[in-house]
Amino acid sequence: VAWGEAENVWHRRHGAEPSLDRCAGCDAFMLDGPGMSLLDGAVVHVGQDYGLECLTAYGEKWRGAAYVGLGAMGLEPLGWRS
Repeated sequence: VAWGEAENVWHRRHGAEPSLDRCAGCDAFMLDGPGMSLLDGAVVHVGQDYGLECLTAYGEKWRGAAYVGLGAMGLEPLGWRS
């Protein structure tokens, strides 16, 4: 739980500024379908044609960036060893 909170804090402080014109998951223009606004200001496609694919992709992107950023600070998830 603590690692997830650390990722969230890193993302809020250091995450890329989201574009309101493009889907944060697939990077397509939001004219392509219905969107959902997220708490960080990002917008992702949702609906019958997209399901949760864009939301999942965006989560993987920002959590991956947070993982790398936290690792650069010398932190790692509990139980993880390289």
